[in-house]
Amino acid sequence: MRFTKDDKQVIQSFMDQAEMKSFKCWTDGQSLFYGKANLRIAEHVPHQDGGATTLLYDFTQRGNAFIDRHSQWMVYQVKNMIPRQNLVNVHDAQQVGLVEDDIQFGDPYDTPSRTR
Repeated sequence: MRFTKDDKQVIQSFMDQAEMKSFKCWTDGQSLFYGKANLRIAEHVPHQDGGATTLLYDFTQRGNAFIDRHSQWMVYQVKNMIPRQNLVNVHDAQQVGLVEDDIQFGDPYDTPSRTR
């Protein structure tokens, strides 16, 4: 697996369905993961015709599933590359089994002032 220091390159590799890893995130080409807990931020769902749909889980403050600032930044980066209807509410995804139930959500207001 290729390594980079730039998370944007990992996101682009995910969109190109190629493997890549950085310090904070990684992709196997099928899914985009974040953090030590391997939180799945997005995934490509294949179709029978050979195409795929990219689902992005809304781990943002606005989506009521905030983890931390960097995961929110990653969601916004992928969000700019996919159709709007492919953004999935995390709580809805948990109900149908696409996202784990035991995720520790963060507090967007509980961050040091220098990171806000």
